[in-house]
Amino acid sequence: MKRYFLPLIGLSLVSPLAAQAEGAPRTMIVMDGSGSMWGQIDGRAKLEIARETVSEVLGTVPAEQEIGLIAYGHRRKGDCGDIELVVPPASGASGRIAQEVNTMRFLGKTPLSAAVRQAAEVLRYGEEAATVVLVTDGLETCEADPCALGRELEAGGLDFTAHVIGFGLTREEGAQVACLAQETGGRYIEARDAAGLASALTQTVHAQPVSPPQTSPKAGLTAPETAPIGSLISVGWSVSEISPYDTITIGLPSDQSAENYVYASQGNPLDIQAPGAVGSYELRYVSADHTVVARKPIEITPAPLKLTAVDAAQAGQLVPVFWQGPDAEYDNIQVREVGGESYFAYEYVSGKNPLVLKMPEEPGKYELVYMLNDREPLITRPITVVPLGQPVPEIASSLSAPASVAANTDFPVGWSGPAAASDSIWLRKVGDSGWESYAYLADGNPLTLRSPSEPGPYELVYKLGDAQDLAVRQLQVVDPLAPVPVTIMADDGGLFSVMWSGVPAPENTAGAEAWAMQEGIHGPVEAAFVPGEYDILGEAGDQTFAGRIVVSLEGENQFTIPLDPARSSAGPDQPAATPSAGDPVEIKIQGEYPKLSTRWEAIPVSGQMSDRLGQAYQPDGWQTALDPGRWLITGYAEGATAPLYAAAITVEAGRTPPSLTLPRTAAPSASPEKLPSGDLAAAQCSGEVACYFSEAELGVKGVLMPNWAVGNGLFYETAAGVKATDPSLEFYGGSPLELLAALNPRQWDLQLGPCETVALGALCALHEADPAAVALLAASLEKASPRVSDTAAVVAPKQLPAAAASPATPSAPQALEADIPLPLPEGFNATEFFAPQLLEK
Repeated sequence: MKRYFLPLIGLSLVSPLAAQAEGAPRTMIVMDGSGSMWGQIDGRAKLEIARETVSEVLGTVPAEQEIGLIAYGHRRKGDCGDIELVVPPASGASGRIAQEVNTMRFLGKTPLSAAVRQAAEVLRYGEEAATVVLVTDGLETCEADPCALGRELEAGGLDFTAHVIGFGLTREEGAQVACLAQETGGRYIEARDAAGLASALTQTVHAQPVSPPQTSPKAGLTAPETAPIGSLISVGWSVSEISPYDTITIGLPSDQSAENYVYASQGNPLDIQAPGAVGSYELRYVSADHTVVARKPIEITPAPLKLTAVDAAQAGQLVPVFWQGPDAEYDNIQVREVGGESYFAYEYVSGKNPLVLKMPEEPGKYELVYMLNDREPLITRPITVVPLGQPVPEIASSLSAPASVAANTDFPVGWSGPAAASDSIWLRKVGDSGWESYAYLADGNPLTLRSPSEPGPYELVYKLGDAQDLAVRQLQVVDPLAPVPVTIMADDGGLFSVMWSGVPAPENTAGAEAWAMQEGIHGPVEAAFVPGEYDILGEAGDQTFAGRIVVSLEGENQFTIPLDPARSSAGPDQPAATPSAGDPVEIKIQGEYPKLSTRWEAIPVSGQMSDRLGQAYQPDGWQTALDPGRWLITGYAEGATAPLYAAAITVEAGRTPPSLTLPRTAAPSASPEKLPSGDLAAAQCSGEVACYFSEAELGVKGVLMPNWAVGNGLFYETAAGVKATDPSLEFYGGSPLELLAALNPRQWDLQLGPCETVALGALCALHEADPAAVALLAASLEKASPRVSDTAAVVAPKQLPAAAASPATPSAPQALEADIPLPLPEGFNATEFFAPQLLEK
C-alpha cells in the first residue's frame, strides 16, 4: 500500500497528531476475539502476543485520555452478533482494558464491520471527534462490506477516523480491510510479530497532542547511487530535530506516494527495500511522517530473476521450484491461474532453494509467480497441470546403497535430487506407507540409516517435501549370521592339490564356525561362511598357503591365498633363470566370464617370427607363453561363430602382467561420427574395447578395434548388369576418420598397401593401418544371415553367466538384438573412397 505526504513548501506544516491541539480524541479499541487468534507467530499463539502487547502499550497512555474496549467473537462460536462493549470510553480506563483483554476467550466469527459501527456509535461520532482502532487477524466473515462502512462513517462523522491493524495478515488479505482505514483518513498498519503489534498500537492508540515545530528540521541522506530491484538499500541519515514518527521513504520523483517506508528510529543506517520496477526514484526523509525535508535520487536497476521447474505436473503433485530473486523478507512464490490474482499455494523463499509447491487438484494452465515482499509480481513461469496418471517429465533423482545389509546395522545411502529443505530418505517395508527409519538430506551425502532388526525385503525412498516418492531402490535386510558363498584358491597357478581349512579370527562375530576339507583339490574351492574374519590354511605337501580373509555381505568374496614360506618345509619353488629379452613371456589370458568354456587364439601381428597359437574350448582361461611383440588375442565361446573377446596386446619381458582379463566385445556407438564423404559411419567402435558389428543388407559381420568405423557397403555391378557375389566395404580409423582398409575394392594400387584373402574376398589395407586391427578384421569377417539376430553368433544365451543377461554398462552388447540395416547413400562413388589416385590417373 502506498503512503502519501504533503510536500515541503517553505513554511512549517503541522502533522496530523499536532492538529489535536486541544487534546486527543475519544478512542475505542475494537479487539478480535475470533478463534483464528489461536494461530501461531514465531511459535507463540497470537492471542498471547495480543494480551501481552496491549497491556504493555496501554500502560503508557496518559490517564486523562478517554479510551474504551469493544470485543467480538469472544463469547460464542458461529454467532455474528457476538459483539460486546466491554469497557465504555473513560479517562483512566487503560488498566481495566488490559485486564479484560487478558481474560478474553477466543472462540467465534469475525463481524469486524458491525463491531466498528457499534464503536463509532458509542463514541457519538456524528457529534464529537472519535477514533476507532481495529485489531484483527482475519477478514470479515459475516457478510458485510468494510469499504462501504468506511465511506458511510466518513460521510456521517464530525471528525471520525478508523485505524486498522492487520495482525499476521498477508498483503493480499490486508488490502481487503485497509479500505476501512483509507476511507476515513486513517492508517492501515501491518503487524507481523509482537514488535510490529506494539509499534502499531503505539502509533494509533497512544495519540497524545504534539506541538508543531516552529521551523522545519534540516536533514540529510546518504545512500548508493543505484540498487537492484527488490534489494535492501542501506540509508544513512542526519536531522537537526528528530520526531518519534520521522520516516525514510522511497518513491517516484513525480509522485508523493511512497513505495516503501521505515521509521528513522529503527536505526542509523537502516535498510529500506527497493521497489520491484526498474526506474528513477528518490529517497526522502519525512519529518513527523508528514513533511519531506530531504531527498536523494537513486536509480533502481535490473536484477537476476529466474524460476526453474518442470513444464508439466500431475494434479496435486509436489514440484520443486528453483529461483533467483531479491530474497526479501516476505518474498514468496505462488501457484495461480494464468493472469489471476488469487493463489492456490505459496511458499516463502527465505532459506529454501528449491522450495516445494503443491499443484492444484484441477487440471489446467497455471503459472508460478515470484512475489516481491508478498505484494508485487516480478517474474512468472507457465506450468501445465494434467490429470493423474498422464505422463509428465520426471524429476531427476537417484539413490545408491548396498543391495543387502545386515539387520540392525548402520549403512550409507548416497542420493541425488532436488535437495529441497524438507526432502528426506525413508527406509520402509515393500508396499508399506510408513517408515522404519528416515533421515533428512541436510544430514549429509551419503547419509546414514539404520537397518531394521527383522530380515526381509525393504525399499529406500527419496521423498520430495517429505511426502512424495521420487526414487525407489530395493534393499534386502539379511540375518548377519547367515552364511554367504566364498571362493578360495591358492596362489599357485593351479599346480597343487590343496586341502583347505579355516577358523574364525579372534575378532570375528558370534556364530562363525570352523571349516575343513577332507581331501585336496586343484583350483578354486567353493564354501560358505558367516560374514567376518577367518584365518585360512592350505596344505599341499611341502607347500603351505596361509592368509586372513574378510567375508562380507557385499562383493564377490573371492580370495587368493599366498604361499607362506615360513610354514613350507621345502620353501617356495625356486624361480627360473632370468629370461632374456627375446624369450617367451608366460601369461594367463581369460575373459570376464572365466567359467565359460572358451577357445583362445593368439596371432602375431608385429612381424615377429612366431607361430599362431591356440587352446581348445575349456573354462578358467588359457595359460600360455608368447614371444615378445604385438599379438591379436581372440576368444570364442563354445558354439559361437564370432569372437566373444578380442584385443591387441603388447608382450614385453618384465612389463607384461602375469595375467590378463579381456572384456566382452561391445556394441557399436549409438552416435557414429561422419566419414570424409560427410555421411555417418554405418558402425563405429568408440569405447575402449573391440566392437561386434553386422551389416544385414550385405550379409557381413565382424569385429572392429577401438576407434575404427565401417562405412556403407555395396555390391558392384558391371555395365552389363552382372552383380558381384562378394560385398565391398571400406574401413576407417583415427580422428577425424580416414580410410585405412577396403574389402573387395574394384581397383587397388599395391603402393597403398598389401591385400590378403579372407572369407569374403580380398581385404586390402593401407600401410598406415594398424596390423592388429587389420588382422582382427581378417579373422572376424564372415557372412551373416540378413535380419537374423547375431546374439547367438557371439555366444549361446544359455552359456552366459547370470550377470551377462542384464549388462550393467552401456558398452555391453545389449544392442545386438538384430542386424543394423545400412542403406547405400545416393550418389556414392566407391572408387573415390577406396582408391582416389585412380581417378587422378
